[in-house]
Amino acid sequence: MIDRGELEAHQDERGRHLIAKRAVHAMLEQRRAAGVGETSTEETSRRRSAEEARELRERVAKASRES
Repeated sequence: MIDRGELEAHQDERGRHLIAKRAVHAMLEQRRAAGVGETSTEETSRRRSAEEARELRERVAKASRES
């Protein structure tokens, strides 16, 4: 991102990139406005649902064995 000019930064004497906090916040705000990151929220929800379904199947199987 720095190399492509998408994120404002400069290098110190050791060659480390120094990124201004305001540049990071501006980039994050642009991403939020564009809807970037919504997929990861949907994916998290899907994983949680799959995990809950797996737990319920295990509980049903355990109850069946105990009966």
